[in-house]
Amino acid sequence: MLMHPECMLCNLNQVYRVINLMGLEEEVEKQLVSKVLAFLSEADYSRTNSHIMGETWKLITKEIGDPDPYARVKEKYNTLLLQAESELRNAILQVENSFLAALRLAVAGNQIDFAGRREVSFILKEVYHCMEQELVIDDSTGLLRELEKTRKLLYLGDNCGEIVLDKLFIEMIRKRYPNLTVLYGVRGRPVVNDVTLEDARMVGMERVARIIENGSGALGTVLNETSPEFQEIFKTADLVISKGQGNFESLSECRDQQIYYLLMIKCERVSRALKGPVNGLVCMRNPFS
Repeated sequence: MLMHPECMLCNLNQVYRVINLMGLEEEVEKQLVSKVLAFLSEADYSRTNSHIMGETWKLITKEIGDPDPYARVKEKYNTLLLQAESELRNAILQVENSFLAALRLAVAGNQIDFAGRREVSFILKEVYHCMEQELVIDDSTGLLRELEKTRKLLYLGDNCGEIVLDKLFIEMIRKRYPNLTVLYGVRGRPVVNDVTLEDARMVGMERVARIIENGSGALGTVLNETSPEFQEIFKTADLVISKGQGNFESLSECRDQQIYYLLMIKCERVSRALKGPVNGLVCMRNPFS
């Protein structure tokens, strides 16, 4: 999805979240807001919002002198979910359709997002509730069929914390398809609370997948900004599971790849595009593939 005036609010909200997190002095705050507004006033609407958000993030971190201001917050949510990992795994295994339960759990975890307009309100009981919640777009049966003939799966991660739930879902996938090769894509540089190599290793993702950095600091997967190695892996994957709205926004124009999008709808623009309600859970096949 290309940049749209509605996307400006998410960019500006990110500025104020960092201001509140860092406790910046008023003069620094004014300078930061002024520079971001100046940048956004000349935003290229032929680019995706994921690209623009990545550029906004570069500007923010340069001005505050900290390349990863959310480092402690990311660690906190990774730790929180790791502490609940065994309990969540047991809950999945108690459901008759464990695959679908793990899928819904992974999508429900997409609410852990410090970049969207929605405030962080992750409560464990809400996740359990979402395990039984109907998907507003449900192509999970098609995903199962595709996995049956897949040899190499590329799973694109999104936010910290929820990556523990990705790990549980990948466990369920590999349980069904033990000969499947799984690669887990992470950001090449810190950007908001998105998963990096360090975060993925913290939750033990290497036990279920090979972790691959994409070489980019965009908030999503902007393919022309990723490394040649990542582009080759993306191109040659039999199937891509794309997690989160940022990855959807940056890949939704991709017409020649078998992609399934797992996300929670977080804004009105994506709600209109997908014809589903805000906060609705989605498992959707790429309509262009």
